[in-house]
Amino acid sequence: MKIFEGNSMDEIEEKIIKYLFEEGVEVAPRKNKCIEIIGCGFTLKNPRNRIIYNPERKFNLCFAVGELLWYLKGSNNCDMITFYNKRYSQFSDNGVDLYGAYGKRIFNEINNQWENIIKKLQEDSESRQAVISIFEPKDLTVVSKDIPCTCHIQYFIRKNKLNCIVTMRSNDIIWGTPYDVFNFTMIQEILANILNVELGEYLHFVGSLHIYERHYNFGKKILNKNNYRIETMDEMPKDFIKQVPKLLRIEQKIREEKRYYNIEKNETYQAELINVLNFHLAKRLNNENEKNKYRNEVLEKYRSLLLK
Repeated sequence: MKIFEGNSMDEIEEKIIKYLFEEGVEVAPRKNKCIEIIGCGFTLKNPRNRIIYNPERKFNLCFAVGELLWYLKGSNNCDMITFYNKRYSQFSDNGVDLYGAYGKRIFNEINNQWENIIKKLQEDSESRQAVISIFEPKDLTVVSKDIPCTCHIQYFIRKNKLNCIVTMRSNDIIWGTPYDVFNFTMIQEILANILNVELGEYLHFVGSLHIYERHYNFGKKILNKNNYRIETMDEMPKDFIKQVPKLLRIEQKIREEKRYYNIEKNETYQAELINVLNFHLAKRLNNENEKNKYRNEVLEKYRSLLLK
């Protein structure tokens, strides 16, 4: 198994793309030509270096934050996520919901795996049973455009640090991996705070890690770009989980009422997320003044990620 390691997702993505071009094998599952490596993984040493800053990659922070809140809401609603990324509608079987939505499978109120793993780790901090299953047996026979790529998520507390291991059947290094890592490490940090432990490492294992033919030139541009600055996200407030219901209400107001929302300045971390959503609304409404306003209100290190 080929294992990559890095202190940032920029470093890891570039190592993987380079290896794919050098050692990958060309295949065409469902007639989609790509270069893949089978059975590989990577370790992100500092999960707060979750954002990709390579300007050629054009990481979309608005989508990343919107998708995170979609997960935390436990939703499979198509309208909510397509507000942030219209491509999601291509994977809906009925135009209403998404069959494989991760948030619905993780935070479902009927069988809330999230609450169960919290309880498991609170009862036994060295447990090896804190596993969230996303891919289900029925997914092998269901006909859907949205079969989950993630198999399961496992958490370990070791040396008072919460480590996260994600196992995936398939992952697209260009479109999928960057946002999967953003969301899974944000959820990892939320859980670490709930359990009152430090943030550990993030480990990511994949059956098929690949780059599609349509992204070959894209990948080469990423490899050819250098001399850019990588930033670390701020440490998440310890009580962030208590703020999530409020954030979800604000997100809904912004999205449904098309109304900007100003949050208290002392709530810095939450304010950054809200202003990212405000910027996205301004972008959708083609309001240049509001776009400039909210771009200038976020921390400087996030401004390049608010795509025009």
